[in-house]
Amino acid sequence: MVVVDTAGRPAGIVTDRDIVVSIVADGDNPADFVVEDIMSKNLHLIQEDESIFEILKILGKHSIRRVPVLRKGKLVGIVSVDDLIVVITTELSNLASALSSTSKVL
Repeated sequence: MVVVDTAGRPAGIVTDRDIVVSIVADGDNPADFVVEDIMSKNLHLIQEDESIFEILKILGKHSIRRVPVLRKGKLVGIVSVDDLIVVITTELSNLASALSSTSKVL
């Protein structure tokens, strides 16, 4: 979940892993925490026109699984590794089909 400030700009992100590592693993009571206590504040952000290749580089470089997407400084979405896997798999399948069709014609 991306946490935004009152102007709609990303201020942090909370993942299921953050909750487990920060609260559950220590046996703490989740009711004793607020989002700000566990959210990651050092965000890596992308613009909505970022290429898939660039997004993959950002995710790999920073060892993260998701990245908030901005349009004119405002949050418009989030892209995850799983989202990219679906897109890449679909594109590779389409390419394989096109190559298969081309080789049958030749």
